[in-house]
Amino acid sequence: MANDLVSPDDLLDFPGAPFPESVVDSVVDAIRIQAGWHIAPSRRETLLRDCDGGRTLFLPTLHLTEVHEVADVTNPENPKAITGWRKSRSGMVSGPWFPYGDETVELDITHGFEEVPPALLMLVAELAQLGGRQTGVRQETAGGESVSYSVGEAITPQTQAILSRFSLPDGFR
Repeated sequence: MANDLVSPDDLLDFPGAPFPESVVDSVVDAIRIQAGWHIAPSRRETLLRDCDGGRTLFLPTLHLTEVHEVADVTNPENPKAITGWRKSRSGMVSGPWFPYGDETVELDITHGFEEVPPALLMLVAELAQLGGRQTGVRQETAGGESVSYSVGEAITPQTQAILSRFSLPDGFR
């Protein structure tokens, strides 16, 4: 997926800017992989979901804005609309019993934030700054001589907390 989340220009007010586009693209890719979904911008997608025959489907999103259609596609030549469901903004669709099996429910949804959340911009900038630094050995000792090398900063607990806010729980992936 192309980087339509953050551009280097979006990060010009953050320490370490300007960042190379390749670094920003790599950071965005890593964030999306960790998060398990695209986060922003809002987009319409068609998803096929495996079902356990239960009443709840977990979708790969934390910001579900609209469900346009839900269909039983156990027979792809004759899909049947499923009605009577409810959605939650956090990415669940619940209602009637969904058909059991692999890729048995097709959903046409719109999800993702309209704009990049500001906290996520800070996260991208911090990780881009880390990505642009040389890393190496922290300390080396040989024959009584000692040399230290910069290893950059570790990701802070605050940064990890931000990433966690935008990451899907395992059951939603």
